[in-house]
Amino acid sequence: MCRQASCPTCQKETWFGCGQHLPSVFSSISADQKCTCVPKFEKDGVEYPPKVGTGKAQDSDNSACRFRGSDLDLVVINGSGGIERTLGFTLDHDLTKNLTRNQLEDDLIIDLSQPLGEKIWIDVGGESFHIHEDLLRKDMNFIDILKYGSFVKNETPEMFEIFAQWLYTRHFIRQPTIKVALELWFFARKISCQKLQNFTMDFIQDSYRWVDEMMETEELRYVFEATKDDTDIGPLEKFCVVLLHYHTTHVDHYCVRNILLEVPAAVGPYLLYEAECYDRRKFHDCDPSVRTEGNLCEFHSHDKGSIVLEPCKSEPNKP
Repeated sequence: MCRQASCPTCQKETWFGCGQHLPSVFSSISADQKCTCVPKFEKDGVEYPPKVGTGKAQDSDNSACRFRGSDLDLVVINGSGGIERTLGFTLDHDLTKNLTRNQLEDDLIIDLSQPLGEKIWIDVGGESFHIHEDLLRKDMNFIDILKYGSFVKNETPEMFEIFAQWLYTRHFIRQPTIKVALELWFFARKISCQKLQNFTMDFIQDSYRWVDEMMETEELRYVFEATKDDTDIGPLEKFCVVLLHYHTTHVDHYCVRNILLEVPAAVGPYLLYEAECYDRRKFHDCDPSVRTEGNLCEFHSHDKGSIVLEPCKSEPNKP
């Protein structure tokens, strides 16, 4: 997985592992701005990022990934230039950007030697997605819910594209905005996919850890409006109230006060959490965006009634 870093030559913000600048919540650098200090590896007229951590074209090997035609076939090229395996799916989006061989080897957990079943067509916001049905049956309740109505009619193509990327790679090839990540978390809850919920939760935590800022008012409003009818406080809602508590005690309580005035749906859960902390005389004074070995699962979704004695090992679970 790529990590935020700076180019040792030009000092520009970049991503260690890709050899190029990428757009994300961490940076305002444009998507197409590449670090010219890092040589790329070229084969048959196609330019690929260098092997992770080297920055030298000669250290790259001949394996790479590419897409072909309108039905986007993910092709892994072996050292001799032949096709090693293919994973195809149709999307009307450019998913080739920032996809590296190391992401395939490190994060792709699908057994590509096995058939993935028929593709089904899904319309989301006027855009078409063709997804292998077997993947939509693994670790989720997507197909069964789809039979009882068009439950994706209120979802956005941006969110569903990220879902499709994760579905095939168990990774975010292109990092979503926080708003899209929040949409994805609720979508994962809707289709009963805990793995996606937890992966997205880790992404949200890490995002706020790096920017060291409070959630935007609109983001909090979206979360609390979506959960206001829930009988129990969920992991995402809990993360939000703990973040509010942390900013109240350590950063800027006036900011939190203003947020609560603008987001009335957050007042009840926030006060309930503060009362719970007071009753137990045990305040959660740690930054909830920081994931350590002792609390990797604190905001993960777990089966009801389960007692979590150790990390649930939902990927990535690596701070």
